[in-house]
Amino acid sequence: MRNIRTNPLGVRCLCWTGPIAVIILCAIHIACDGERNVTVRCGSIEKTQTDLGVVNLPNFALGALLDLDPATKRANRLITISPQATDVQQTNPTLEATTLLQNTDLTVEAGADVPRAVQVELQNSIKRDSRFELTNHFRKEISDPIGLINRTPTALQRLSSSEGHIILFVSGLVFAEGFSIKLGSAISSSGNVDIIKIAKFKFKVTYACNSELQQTASGGGAVLWRATQVRYDKPTGKVVPHTSVFNLREYDLTLTR
Repeated sequence: MRNIRTNPLGVRCLCWTGPIAVIILCAIHIACDGERNVTVRCGSIEKTQTDLGVVNLPNFALGALLDLDPATKRANRLITISPQATDVQQTNPTLEATTLLQNTDLTVEAGADVPRAVQVELQNSIKRDSRFELTNHFRKEISDPIGLINRTPTALQRLSSSEGHIILFVSGLVFAEGFSIKLGSAISSSGNVDIIKIAKFKFKVTYACNSELQQTASGGGAVLWRATQVRYDKPTGKVVPHTSVFNLREYDLTLTR
């Protein structure tokens, strides 16, 4: 007797039953022991944040002073203050480090013939476990960012009309010889391809932006940037530390380059 059944993954199975044995042949579009190519689109990768910093595709230099306007959602670079060597601290190189991506807009492109339940688990795993991998990286940081701004009259003059704006001072940069996104839950990797297994399916995951990230590192520029948020205090004519909640993804960084 022949029956058609659907298993929990949404795969239709053609089953024959007999008096001696049960033979189940599952007609699926992907062989269970095969591998399927998956592409991950990185979206606004230049706004992707981690514990180490934000991706530096705008190519910010140490000392860049940024003005984010909450009304227009546009960011401008007011000035770049060039710090002296005595203003900067540098860490020793670290062979390898990873840091989880935060607040990403990754999109996963898998074949339409992949069961829906598997696609959902695949997307969740990639968004949860994607991380930057850095090799031979080190940091440069301005030791006293507030003091440096307050010693720069031009910066203070340009900040005098910034009331209500979000002011960020690029006070730290991360440099690395290797810079890419890897999948932390991969069972194996080869170059820029990560292998992940979900149920009986294997997927070869490739991040579309990895070539651009590696190019940033190969060019010798900083791969990540960190900022100190400040506020201009009119009574004193100086900047002071400040903290506010905002979403960098909402802002257009085009004019900061």
